[in-house]
Amino acid sequence: MNNVKKVIKASVLGVVASAMLCMPAGAQTPSRAALDGGIILQNPYLLYAYIDDVSLIYPEYRTQVKELPATLKNNVQSVKVVGATNIQAVIVNGTQIQFTSTTSAKAKATVYVTGGNGFYGYYNVTTESVK
Repeated sequence: MNNVKKVIKASVLGVVASAMLCMPAGAQTPSRAALDGGIILQNPYLLYAYIDDVSLIYPEYRTQVKELPATLKNNVQSVKVVGATNIQAVIVNGTQIQFTSTTSAKAKATVYVTGGNGFYGYYNVTTESVK
C-alpha cells in the first residue's frame, strides 16, 4: 500500500512539473501588480458590427442622413472612411450620420464608427451617377 501512494505521489508531481514546463516564462512567476478588472486581454481583436448599406446617387441623392443606432447616439468617438476618397461621413447633432459623395465617380467605401462605450460599427457606402 505504501508503494502505491509513492507511485501516485510521483505521478502527480510529474504531471504538475510537466505542466509548469509547458507554461510561458511570464506565467510561471507571480506578478505583484494589482489587477484592475481581473481579466487582461493582450492583442484584443476589434469586432465591427454591420449597421447598414448606403447608396448615394450623384447628383440628386448625393447626400443621405441616417439615424445612428442607440448604442452610438451621443456617444461617437471617431468616424473613419476607408476606401474611396470622394465619400465623406459626418456626425450630425450626435444622433445622426450624414454621408456625402463629392464627385460623380462610381466608388465603394466602408465607414467605421467607434463609440465611447466600446461599440464598433460600420456602413457599406456605394456611389454612382445618373446618366
